[in-house]
Amino acid sequence: MNIQRGTQLKHPRPDRRISITRTVFAITIGLSSLGLHATSYAASLPIVNAGFESPALSDTAFTSNTIPGWNGTDTSAIWNFGAYNPPTGYFPEQAPEGSNVAYIERGAIYQILSSVLNADTDYKLNVFVGDSLVDPLPGFAVQLRAGGEILAETTGPAPLDGSFQLITLDYHASAANPSIGQELEIWFIESAFDKSSEAYFDNVILDAVVSTVPEPETYAMLLAGLGLLGFMARRRKELAV
Repeated sequence: MNIQRGTQLKHPRPDRRISITRTVFAITIGLSSLGLHATSYAASLPIVNAGFESPALSDTAFTSNTIPGWNGTDTSAIWNFGAYNPPTGYFPEQAPEGSNVAYIERGAIYQILSSVLNADTDYKLNVFVGDSLVDPLPGFAVQLRAGGEILAETTGPAPLDGSFQLITLDYHASAANPSIGQELEIWFIESAFDKSSEAYFDNVILDAVVSTVPEPETYAMLLAGLGLLGFMARRRKELAV
C-alpha cells in the first residue's frame, strides 16, 4: 500500500491536473482584466476657427490680413493672408469642409493653442493643402511647435492643380522633451514668399493619443495573485498525500 501511495504522488489524478489548470486560467483572466497592459485614449484638441468658416463669406469673397483665431506674419503686404470662399474656377470641387479656406499669398499663419505639450503623447496634425488652378503653389510647410520651438515639419506631398491634398504630421513627445508644458502652436507657411503664388489650407485637426501604464497597485495585485496560485498548488499537493 505504501508503494502504491508513493506512485500516486508522482502521477496525480487527471481531475486534479484539470483543477489546477482551471485555477491558473481563472487567475490569469482575472489579472488581465485589471488592466496590466498599457492603454491609450485619443482626444481632438480645441482649435479656434479650425475650418476658417468665420467670418461667413459669399462666393469669391475674402478677408485681408485677418482670420478670426489666427495670427499672420508679413502683414505689411496687401492681401497676404485671409479667409476666402473660392469659386469653382479656383477649385472645381471647392473647399474640403464648409465654404471657406485660408489663403496665404506670402508669409505664414499660426495659432497658439490653449493645450500644452504633454509627455508620453502621440500627436497627429491633419490639414488639407490646396493648389488652385489660378495661382501656383511652389512650396509650403506645415509645422507643429511648442513654446516657439519646431517639433515637427512636413513640406509634402504637393496637391495637384485645382485640388486639395490631405497632409498628416505625426509627432511623439517623450518625457525628456524640454518643451513639455509649453503651449502648442500650429503653423502654415507659404514657403515661396512670392506675391504671385498662394497656398490654401482647410479643415485643421490635431489629435492627441495618450498612453497610460499600470499603476504600482496593479503590479502588487499581480504578485498577490501569483502568491495565491503557489499556495493553492502546494495545498493540493499536501491533500494528495
